[in-house]
Amino acid sequence: EGGARPAETDPKVVTVDLARAARAETTRMRVFVGRVAPLKVVDLAFQVSGQILELPVSDGQTRQQGALIARLDTVDFELAVEQARTAYDLAEIEFNRASQLADRGAAAQARLDQAQANRAQADITLREAERRLEQATITAPFDALVARVIAEPFINTTPNQPVVRLQDVSEMRVIVSLPEEIAALARTDGESFVFTATFPAASGYEATLAL
Repeated sequence: EGGARPAETDPKVVTVDLARAARAETTRMRVFVGRVAPLKVVDLAFQVSGQILELPVSDGQTRQQGALIARLDTVDFELAVEQARTAYDLAEIEFNRASQLADRGAAAQARLDQAQANRAQADITLREAERRLEQATITAPFDALVARVIAEPFINTTPNQPVVRLQDVSEMRVIVSLPEEIAALARTDGESFVFTATFPAASGYEATLAL
């Protein structure tokens, strides 16, 4: 027996256009006013009193680490070191003599103890005199720019009275106040930003900054 078979229908073919999604590259520029600041600023001062004898720096000069910045008249400090060293040498001689006598049983232990105490005190006095002599000289603690000479040669200075102001210019910073939304994006997606600084006093010069 023959019967009618339903006609087969072809599936409908739909053609679509494909494209690779890509991040849209958009560039926006914002301009802000900032200020240039050195990495650090320090005021140098003597830790001892005295008359400033040498001050071989002036505003705007650069100095390498360890270079002389200022020196007091060191005569009194040197004499104090010599006196302290003499006193220590005598204390050392007395201690050695007391030790030898004690070994022979010819001296009391009290004398040896006193000689040992005198030597220790003389050592402290000597080291203190040497330290004060060192403090009569100021050297640059880092490669620096002399921002300001505060004191003058031949004046008497007291401890902690500023003499010279130095700036560490090995790294300069540009301080800028940003709107909170831009600051938040910069903190989370800093690689998407390019920071460039220009300077009114240096026409045509641009510096790329690191956040």
